[in-house]
Amino acid sequence: MTDRGVSIEERLSPCLEWIFAEPDAIEDRVALAALHGLRQVEFWYWRRRDVNSLRDALRERGVGVSAVVVDPQADIADVAAHPVWLSNVKDSALVAERLESPVLVATAGLRLEPGPPDREQMAAVSEALAVAASIAQSHGVKIALEPLNDRVDHPGTLLTSSQVALEVVEAIGSPALGILLDVYHAHAMGEDVPAMIGELGEHIVHVQVADDPGRNEPGSGNIPWAKVIQALHGINYQGNFGLEYKPTMPSAESVSFATRTLIRAATGTSP
Repeated sequence: MTDRGVSIEERLSPCLEWIFAEPDAIEDRVALAALHGLRQVEFWYWRRRDVNSLRDALRERGVGVSAVVVDPQADIADVAAHPVWLSNVKDSALVAERLESPVLVATAGLRLEPGPPDREQMAAVSEALAVAASIAQSHGVKIALEPLNDRVDHPGTLLTSSQVALEVVEAIGSPALGILLDVYHAHAMGEDVPAMIGELGEHIVHVQVADDPGRNEPGSGNIPWAKVIQALHGINYQGNFGLEYKPTMPSAESVSFATRTLIRAATGTSP
């Protein structure tokens, strides 16, 4: 049930670092995902892969890539890190273009300690992102800025607030810069996720899902998935749903469990 007539199942994108990760080779992980009906996948570290071999495996299986990550990331509050990071953005945008991925994920990195106030550090982040967006646009992809939680998974990270991410994106004003809403990270930071979705609106270019606490399958924790999906419908979100969680059961069973949770949420049959 989606606004463009494409089912939730067709928009699920397992993160191959954790799901269908039993084989060592990512090409075999793609094959497993396809075998179980997945049409999209995502992963973190393209520099560890043979991109040409991966592209061939994706084409052979009819599987797309929903998001590529800037590899490696950097602490871009540090202006001295910008030249190397922007070079990584260019390399990663080329890979995203080659794999026909619409999204390139970027994070702000760690807070500089000791360092200036956060607002000054975020100004440096914005400076780097403005250039990165221009690079991404030239390759036909969008930068998705991802806030992370610093309470559980990423202590010391600078950008933890969806609202701050929104302020950055709106200030830069590039059509090639949006926000990755990771529902787990936002909930772990205490955000009212359905309300925040309404505020972020069209700036959301990718969504990732995991439950909180635990970062396991949707439906295993306390996130109100029906309200989350309803809010995404309300803004006419048409992107994919990255399954970026730690499975507690074999991959195929885990994806089936997550799919049932999200379908129930979309159809109003779960809380």
